Amino acid sequence: MMNADFLKHKFTGEARLQALKQLNQEGKEGMGQYYQWFILTGSRDKLIKLFLGQTGEHLHSFIGHDNWVRSLSLHPNGKYLYSASDDKTLRIWDLQYGKEKKKI
Repeated sequence: MMNADFLKHKFTGEARLQALKQLNQEGKEGMGQYYQWFILTGSRDKLIKLFLGQTGEHLHSFIGHDNWVRSLSLHPNGKYLYSASDDKTLRIWDLQYGKEKKKI
């Protein structure tokens, strides 16, 4: 099972207020401890991969599609990933646990 600590959305509530204060004081560089960039890829190898944006480190592979992954989209709350594939399925992935939640 993957360690999902890095997927917790830290830029809400009190953390958001603190980050905005720090950004005002330190500039853009101060945001790093509150917010991380991620890169999601889908391709003809049937995998969806999640990378840490700053370092390129591979964090997790989502496995389930039987054909090319053609499209990826994140839910506005950041908890779910939607993927569409040539296997004629739409899948919903739980980002906190790295598991498929639903297949349509």
